[in-house]
Amino acid sequence: MSSPPTSDVGFVQQGQVDWVSLSNTVIPLTIDILARLQGAGVQAITYAGALQLTSNFKLPELGRRRLWDAIQRLSVYNGASNLLYFGVGHRSLFRTLTETVSGLKCIALCSCLGEMHDETVAARILSALWHEVGYLEDYEPSLLQFRALIKACGGALATSPFPELANKLFPPSASSQPNICSDPQDVAKALKGLFDITMGVKKSITVIGGYDCAFIAAVAHWIFNLSVYVEDENGDPFFSSSVSSHPVQPSSAQVHIKYADVSRRAGIVISQSTYILKDPKELLLYMPDERLLHLRRRVSWDHCLYSVFGQTFVELKSLGTALGQLLGAVARISLALAEGEVSVRDQHSPDREGYIDFAEGSYGHGFIDSTRRIFPELSSPTLQQTMRSILPMSLGQAETKYEESMLCFRRSCVCSACTKRSSELRTYCLCHLAVTLVDLITAVSAFHIKTDFVLHPTFDGLKAFYARNDPSHFRQTGPLNPPLEMSSRRPILRRIKDTDVVEQLLEEALFLFTGTHSKRQDTLISKPRTALCASGICVFIEGMISMSTRADLLRRIHVIPGCIGRLNPGNAISVPREYDSVMDVLKWPNSTMQTLEIIRPKPSSPAISTEPVLQQELPALHDDTPLKSRTLEMTAEVIESGDAGEIIFFYRISTASGEVIVPPGKVTWGVLRKTGLINCDGASCSPRPTDFAKLFTVKTGWSLDEKKADEMELPWDACLDWGHIRYSELGRLAAFAVQYQTEDDEVSDRRRMKNRAILRTQECTRCCIRQTGDTQDANGEISIYHLI
Repeated sequence: MSSPPTSDVGFVQQGQVDWVSLSNTVIPLTIDILARLQGAGVQAITYAGALQLTSNFKLPELGRRRLWDAIQRLSVYNGASNLLYFGVGHRSLFRTLTETVSGLKCIALCSCLGEMHDETVAARILSALWHEVGYLEDYEPSLLQFRALIKACGGALATSPFPELANKLFPPSASSQPNICSDPQDVAKALKGLFDITMGVKKSITVIGGYDCAFIAAVAHWIFNLSVYVEDENGDPFFSSSVSSHPVQPSSAQVHIKYADVSRRAGIVISQSTYILKDPKELLLYMPDERLLHLRRRVSWDHCLYSVFGQTFVELKSLGTALGQLLGAVARISLALAEGEVSVRDQHSPDREGYIDFAEGSYGHGFIDSTRRIFPELSSPTLQQTMRSILPMSLGQAETKYEESMLCFRRSCVCSACTKRSSELRTYCLCHLAVTLVDLITAVSAFHIKTDFVLHPTFDGLKAFYARNDPSHFRQTGPLNPPLEMSSRRPILRRIKDTDVVEQLLEEALFLFTGTHSKRQDTLISKPRTALCASGICVFIEGMISMSTRADLLRRIHVIPGCIGRLNPGNAISVPREYDSVMDVLKWPNSTMQTLEIIRPKPSSPAISTEPVLQQELPALHDDTPLKSRTLEMTAEVIESGDAGEIIFFYRISTASGEVIVPPGKVTWGVLRKTGLINCDGASCSPRPTDFAKLFTVKTGWSLDEKKADEMELPWDACLDWGHIRYSELGRLAAFAVQYQTEDDEVSDRRRMKNRAILRTQECTRCCIRQTGDTQDANGEISIYHLI
């Protein structure tokens, strides 16, 4: 539909509800609608009750048009083989609600609540609203059902003007402290006051209290098109809607908002049209995690750094030369790590093994372009020029500039850590803020946001990135326990510290845009996840769309408002089921692919010159016939996990002789680890003459076990050249999955053999052979290096 709906469901009663009549009403729900309800986890009685609840307010034409425009922005993105979708599906319950006036009003109420509150708090507000309008408790949905309804409408307003308006309605003091929500019952009473204005029962209301005043004001202005006047704690006005181009006055405003500490009741005049928003003290009994009580505030990318970090960011920006040199040095150092420059070989070897940021916008010129694109506050020509001036420098010179910049920040910083003086005034640290900027630029440059409109970050998300880079702010139970670390003393970039890094990259994206984690319950079994959904935002890895061995593609994290859904691609009228997360297979099944056939090096092979060469390859020892794509077939599959809200997704690569399972999360982690490990500049490739003896060539097959290695009498650091599949992306993926799966397996009591996969880009064979010898194991075990 190109315009909002005008028809309505037939069972909703207007005015006073006749519960006897309503309880005997036959609701016409088709099997299709029932299936959509079931797919979203919403019961039919919840659906009926929610639509009846919306009869208590009217949605004006302007509010309806604003909401409809936001709905029209929502999109959907199909996963591999169309088995899963991400976003708002065309046959979801949400789309059913958009077909009627009552459904649209339900979206307005639930999406506004869910955009600014945690889903559990929003559900409690709906429950309190049910009682506030006088509905019978016998027909009241459970909190879990209200939460499922909030979730079904989640993300609808994430890219609309509503969150940006709500952010403007917070008082200036709100940026320096946690924005805790108010008591759900008080919020429900204030919402009922707004309802009464739209129904003509009341002319105006006054709302006094804490930060949920911003929510009430935003709903009143953006949804109900009411005149709003807002005062801060000192009685100073900072927002006033306009009527006929003239700002509204407090005496004529339909909604008068006053921020105040309501624990001190002196001077507060109470009337039937006055609503007090008190602190949610009792909620702490049910929700011990105080972070769930935080209101979600989105802040525009245009000014987010100043809005969150205030004067500290101004001071950092005033040190323009040092800041530009630091960001330019990071761009230069990350370029060396990403492209495997020879200068990285010795000093940065540990850093290189843990480097994963291969997204094009994460290093070199791409990093500098990302700085300007992501944060307009850092787009000044002078800063950009300073950054670019560092790129032509050597790696050592860039490191020196980094250290000089950090020293400059430390000398200028007034925080207690840098001054070595204790202070009750808690301020941000210039050094850690600079590192946080690098962390954010690197992370966000890998995000692909699937919407035509801007999705802004949250206050809590930006603060969490700072907290994980500042030891004085970090807590073990903090929102982002850092799987990656950055040093403020030397330029070490985002080192890997945990094998669950793929899920943690998803969690940091989710937290940045929602201020909350996914709703994961701790279990004894680790469940590596490849897609997450919470608070109306869905994040997933590139492997959910397509799988390859390209690290620059697999480093992408996709973000889209909506949820995770499953469809039957063979059924055009399939009804989706919705999930909270997608998992890898818990236990990676062993490959059944054919055993390798290997060609040994010939004694008469020409000697290798030790002189520098320019991209000169070793003599080909394998059959140059490329792998035929028809010998391999890859399919995507899904399996219900058995746990609520979870589904398992994986690929299966098959040949005539066997198959290998490809879990997208595990293989993504492997590709990021195994790419670019070889330092080769194409000009100084000079292996030792004896290296040629350990080069073997794969002719056919896929897997290598210890028995085969014994038969071939392979040396402990043999290199297997997979040149015959180099131009087949599916072949490379199959070979990598087979070898990476068994890399750390113990396969014999007599000795161990490790298959070590190395993904090649443009590195020559000479350098591959040389560096595998430099990384030998001293444990006496066989290490077979697969050059894929």
